[in-house]
Amino acid sequence: MWFLIGAVGIGASITSGQALGGLWRWLILRRLPVVTPAEFAAAEPGTAVILTGETATDPYRQSHQVLLYHYTGEGTSETVTEYPAHGDSRLHGDDGAAVDVDLAIRRKVLFPGRPAILTVSDGPREDNPQRGSTELFFRDLVTPADHPALAVGRVSAGRDRLEQYAPQSGSAIGDLATLGRRDRIRSAWLGAGALLLAGVLILLIRL
Repeated sequence: MWFLIGAVGIGASITSGQALGGLWRWLILRRLPVVTPAEFAAAEPGTAVILTGETATDPYRQSHQVLLYHYTGEGTSETVTEYPAHGDSRLHGDDGAAVDVDLAIRRKVLFPGRPAILTVSDGPREDNPQRGSTELFFRDLVTPADHPALAVGRVSAGRDRLEQYAPQSGSAIGDLATLGRRDRIRSAWLGAGALLLAGVLILLIRL
């Protein structure tokens, strides 16, 4: 019985935490101004905004090659080779204006279940645990082409880049209205689930 009570209690805590997290995110986002790339240049430096636009028609791709040299049985040395990026990772407007978005924002998921602007795909890995061996690892950083997207951050001092800001920053592929509505519905369901689990927990404790 106590195991069941503990499991239900943990489930209620996790579910309520996710619901409150979604509510907190919605309260933050709803007070931020929404700007297009053309409007971004006129925003005051340091202002937190939601930047909406589209990814470039030329997809962004950057590859990393990691070489690990196992020169002894006790230690390793590491060399990282980063190849030049190809394509465009900025957010674009219909009028041709475009804004650079910090890497940390492009990689951070803003809405659960929706990809950030920049996705990471891991390539082939060759492992050999023997002394003197080499491990090769390739990683692709990719922004899909010609997709509606948004990013949350603050205007840089030069008004030419979106940079991180607390307490909320990140990005998502998709339309702001659709993603916001889905996030609110998700939080409502999670909240209802948390209340249901809390009720079950109370009944179990009273038994």
